[in-house]
Amino acid sequence: CWSSWGTGILLLLFFFYPLLLPYLWPGLLLTILIGLPAAGWGAAQMTLLQTETVPEKRGRVFSAYLATFGAAQLVGMGVSGLLGEISVMFISVDASMYLLAGALLTLSICDSPFGSPRA
Repeated sequence: CWSSWGTGILLLLFFFYPLLLPYLWPGLLLTILIGLPAAGWGAAQMTLLQTETVPEKRGRVFSAYLATFGAAQLVGMGVSGLLGEISVMFISVDASMYLLAGALLTLSICDSPFGSPRA
């Protein structure tokens, strides 16, 4: 739960801090900080893929997942390049989706955004 909240909040700060501060150091610091919650949800994702897949098909599942992930990144970079002037809106939507995921997880399986999953 906390990793979705943290990623959403830090992404919003990262993409909008230049409106208030004309310095580079906050962006560098936020880049480092964004890695912490991203590692949390990345580890959870990989754990689910490993534990919920039968061993005989695990290689196929991981290949499909990583191929889809790579293709989505490629498409996202291409679309962002073409829509450079309005890409800030898409970045805001991205950060908002992390916050929405954190809210849904908190309501469904977590005691609090920073707590442990319900039994």
